[in-house]
Amino acid sequence: MKSIIKDTPITYFSNMNSRGETILFLHAAFADHTSFDEQVAHFDHDFHVLTLDILGHGESVNAAGGEKLADMAGYINTMLNQERVDKVHLCGVALGAVIAQDFANKYPKRVASLACIGSYDINNFDPEIQENNRTAQVVMTLGAMISMTHFARSNSRHSLITPSAQAAYAEMILRFKRRSFRYLAAIPDMVNKQKTARRNYPLLIASGSDENPILLDLILDWHKREPASQFTRFRGAGHLANMDAPELFNKTYEAFLNRVRLSRPEPIDVTYAFRESVFASEFVAD
Repeated sequence: MKSIIKDTPITYFSNMNSRGETILFLHAAFADHTSFDEQVAHFDHDFHVLTLDILGHGESVNAAGGEKLADMAGYINTMLNQERVDKVHLCGVALGAVIAQDFANKYPKRVASLACIGSYDINNFDPEIQENNRTAQVVMTLGAMISMTHFARSNSRHSLITPSAQAAYAEMILRFKRRSFRYLAAIPDMVNKQKTARRNYPLLIASGSDENPILLDLILDWHKREPASQFTRFRGAGHLANMDAPELFNKTYEAFLNRVRLSRPEPIDVTYAFRESVFASEFVAD
């Protein structure tokens, strides 16, 4: 079912399963909610599944002009109230993981668990790397202004390794409006704004096996700073692991959620509850 978050430009989608706990999937830059079609189908029976189009993406493009990505946390909070959801399992990929972290910073009591795939720690991001990212984003934007088709092909090849996923992502990028690049320029509004507080919820940090080496180092550093987190890499996947290796992604995320549910009652002291749940191998068996 498609709905609008009240008093916002954000469109979201619900499978209307009122019996299960709630998962919210948050997509990568230039994608939209359809990038999680495989996940929605997999978790449909046992969970209340929510997806949305992030500001400037998909159907969430009818903004008044002053909205920013940093507003997404508040929008999500409104959506949960609208759906009568107390706590949510957040699963974000790339940009979606940045927004998921920002929500967890601002509304920690509403987080049942947090899964971040292909993302750095927004509370501990090297300013020099952040500046390099800004420069790369300017170059990327200029490239898209010259040829959106070339940009779509290039970005999909760099982000994914399977041809089917590359083709699907390229189609999403071609639907992305050039005017929406202004929203991506405001990502720094969510970075290094808050110190990481004690997490009363489990944390999954993950990447594809073919992740960019610089980003992979940042991901591994994040896991080392939070040893209670669970870390894994998805074999045969690039930056957007849920699209490259959907079956493996679903199996792994489902196992994580099952561990979360078995570790109740809450609150969960993640310092102890998840120390033994870190995978023995950095790769999930396929």
